[in-house]
Amino acid sequence: MRPVLFGGHTDPPQWRPFSNFYPASFIIDGVEWPTTEHYYQAMKAFMPEDPENVRQCPTPWQAKKLGSAIPLRPDWEEIKYEVMLVALLAKFTQNPKLGQLLLSTEDRVIHENRPDLHWGGGPNYLTGRDLLGKALMRVRSVLRAG
Repeated sequence: MRPVLFGGHTDPPQWRPFSNFYPASFIIDGVEWPTTEHYYQAMKAFMPEDPENVRQCPTPWQAKKLGSAIPLRPDWEEIKYEVMLVALLAKFTQNPKLGQLLLSTEDRVIHENRPDLHWGGGPNYLTGRDLLGKALMRVRSVLRAG
């Protein structure tokens, strides 16, 4: 089975919703987030005012930029994968069409087709840990289980 590749400029557009930059709002703890990128970047914050500042960014690119500039919480490296899982689970359960899209990948391996050493990887970027693809496949398993 061919893998699902997303995130690269030449990848099939039907997989774009798997990107953290894809506009698909969701609610966690009573707060609405415009993208998983906004949520992920906000959860890095050590200072109490920073999460809201990140959430209010008009685009996910601006949220990423701000998230890269704020002081990190001390446990960030230990919790960031779980933070991503929380965001993805909210995104794909609260947006049923996206959940169906994720389920439509069946048992195919999913890769963020980008040269990010942590989140990206797959057949085109063998040095990446491919954690976003792994997280998406984990969420897919949760969706299957109901």
